[in-house]
Amino acid sequence: MASFRLLAPALFALALCGTPPAASAQSFSDGQRGDIETIVRNYLLAHPEVLEEAMAELSKRQAAAESEKHEASVGKNAEKIFNSPRGVTIGNKDGDVTFVEFFDYNCGYCKRAMTDMLDLMKADPKLKVVL
Repeated sequence: MASFRLLAPALFALALCGTPPAASAQSFSDGQRGDIETIVRNYLLAHPEVLEEAMAELSKRQAAAESEKHEASVGKNAEKIFNSPRGVTIGNKDGDVTFVEFFDYNCGYCKRAMTDMLDLMKADPKLKVVL
Protein backbone atom coordinates (compact mmCIF):
# COMPACT_ATOMS: atom_id res chain seq x y z
CA MET A 1 0.00 0.00 0.00
CA ALA A 2 2.87 2.40 0.75
CA SER A 3 4.21 2.19 -2.80
CA PHE A 4 0.72 3.02 -4.14
CA ARG A 5 0.69 6.18 -2.05
CA LEU A 6 4.16 7.10 -3.32
CA LEU A 7 3.31 6.50 -6.96
CA ALA A 8 -0.25 7.82 -7.13
CA PRO A 9 0.64 11.54 -6.81
CA ALA A 10 3.38 11.14 -9.40
CA LEU A 11 1.02 9.40 -11.83
CA PHE A 12 -1.68 12.01 -11.21
CA ALA A 13 0.81 14.84 -11.87
CA LEU A 14 2.02 13.05 -15.00
CA ALA A 15 -1.55 12.78 -16.28
CA LEU A 16 -2.14 16.48 -15.63
CA CYS A 17 1.01 18.05 -16.98
CA GLY A 18 2.64 15.34 -19.10
CA THR A 19 5.96 15.36 -17.23
CA PRO A 20 6.87 13.72 -13.96
CA PRO A 21 7.44 16.05 -11.05
CA ALA A 22 11.04 16.66 -10.08
CA ALA A 23 11.91 15.10 -6.76
CA SER A 24 15.18 15.61 -4.99
CA ALA A 25 16.76 12.93 -2.86
CA GLN A 26 16.26 15.19 0.15
CA SER A 27 12.46 15.03 -0.22
CA PHE A 28 12.42 11.33 0.72
CA SER A 29 12.77 9.98 4.23
CA ASP A 30 15.60 7.58 5.00
CA GLY A 31 13.15 4.68 4.91
CA GLN A 32 11.71 5.75 1.55
CA ARG A 33 15.18 6.25 0.12
CA GLY A 34 16.15 2.76 1.26
CA ASP A 35 12.98 1.28 -0.27
CA ILE A 36 13.64 3.05 -3.58
CA GLU A 37 17.26 1.88 -3.65
CA THR A 38 16.13 -1.68 -2.97
CA ILE A 39 13.52 -1.53 -5.75
CA VAL A 40 16.02 -0.11 -8.24
CA ARG A 41 18.70 -2.63 -7.24
CA ASN A 42 16.30 -5.57 -7.53
CA TYR A 43 15.06 -4.33 -10.90
CA LEU A 44 18.60 -3.95 -12.26
CA LEU A 45 19.55 -7.40 -11.01
CA ALA A 46 16.45 -8.89 -12.62
CA HIS A 47 16.95 -6.91 -15.87
CA PRO A 48 20.70 -6.27 -16.34
CA GLU A 49 20.18 -5.64 -20.05
CA VAL A 50 18.86 -2.23 -19.02
CA LEU A 51 22.41 -1.24 -18.07
CA GLU A 52 23.67 -2.24 -21.51
CA GLU A 53 20.88 -0.21 -23.13
CA ALA A 54 21.71 2.76 -20.90
CA MET A 55 25.40 2.56 -21.80
CA ALA A 56 24.56 2.34 -25.51
CA GLU A 57 22.36 5.42 -25.18
CA LEU A 58 25.11 7.25 -23.29
CA SER A 59 27.64 6.37 -25.98
CA LYS A 60 25.23 7.56 -28.67
CA ARG A 61 24.70 10.88 -26.90
CA GLN A 62 28.42 11.37 -26.32
CA ALA A 63 29.17 10.63 -29.98
CA ALA A 64 26.49 13.11 -31.08
CA ALA A 65 27.92 15.79 -28.77
CA GLU A 66 31.43 15.14 -30.07
CA SER A 67 30.18 15.31 -33.66
CA GLU A 68 28.43 18.62 -32.98
CA LYS A 69 31.63 19.96 -31.43
CA HIS A 70 33.65 18.95 -34.51
CA GLU A 71 31.08 20.41 -36.89
CA ALA A 72 31.12 23.69 -34.98
CA SER A 73 34.92 23.74 -35.11
CA VAL A 74 34.95 23.10 -38.86
CA GLY A 75 32.30 25.80 -39.37
CA LYS A 76 34.29 28.27 -37.29
CA ASN A 77 37.49 27.54 -39.23
CA ALA A 78 35.97 26.80 -42.66
CA GLU A 79 37.78 29.58 -44.50
CA LYS A 80 41.16 28.50 -43.14
CA ILE A 81 40.47 24.81 -43.82
CA PHE A 82 38.95 24.97 -47.30
CA ASN A 83 40.60 28.08 -48.79
CA SER A 84 43.98 28.48 -47.14
CA PRO A 85 46.53 30.09 -49.45
CA ARG A 86 49.06 27.54 -48.12
CA GLY A 87 46.82 24.54 -48.88
CA VAL A 88 47.49 22.42 -51.94
CA THR A 89 44.47 21.63 -54.06
CA ILE A 90 44.38 18.59 -56.34
CA GLY A 91 41.56 17.07 -58.33
CA ASN A 92 38.86 19.38 -59.66
CA LYS A 93 39.60 22.87 -58.32
CA ASP A 94 35.92 23.81 -58.87
CA GLY A 95 34.58 20.52 -57.55
CA ASP A 96 31.13 20.19 -56.03
CA VAL A 97 32.49 18.17 -53.09
CA THR A 98 35.58 19.17 -51.11
CA PHE A 99 37.64 16.52 -49.35
CA VAL A 100 40.22 17.84 -46.87
CA GLU A 101 43.14 15.56 -46.04
CA PHE A 102 45.13 16.31 -42.88
CA PHE A 103 48.35 14.37 -43.10
CA ASP A 104 51.97 14.08 -42.10
CA TYR A 105 54.63 13.41 -44.73
CA ASN A 106 56.37 11.04 -42.34
CA CYS A 107 53.26 9.03 -41.43
CA GLY A 108 53.08 5.53 -42.90
CA TYR A 109 49.29 5.42 -42.57
CA CYS A 110 48.98 8.74 -44.38
CA LYS A 111 51.13 7.42 -47.23
CA ARG A 112 48.92 4.33 -47.54
CA ALA A 113 45.78 6.50 -47.51
CA MET A 114 47.08 8.38 -50.57
CA THR A 115 46.09 5.41 -52.78
CA ASP A 116 42.51 5.60 -51.49
CA MET A 117 42.41 9.34 -52.09
CA LEU A 118 43.61 8.88 -55.69
CA ASP A 119 40.93 6.19 -56.19
CA LEU A 120 38.28 8.62 -54.91
CA MET A 121 39.44 11.29 -57.37
CA LYS A 122 39.26 8.78 -60.24
CA ALA A 123 35.76 7.69 -59.20
CA ASP A 124 34.45 11.28 -58.87
CA PRO A 125 35.85 13.76 -61.39
CA LYS A 126 34.07 16.60 -59.52
CA LEU A 127 36.01 15.96 -56.29
CA LYS A 128 38.18 18.76 -54.95
CA VAL A 129 40.93 17.59 -52.58
CA VAL A 130 42.66 20.04 -50.24
CA LEU A 131 45.88 18.90 -48.62
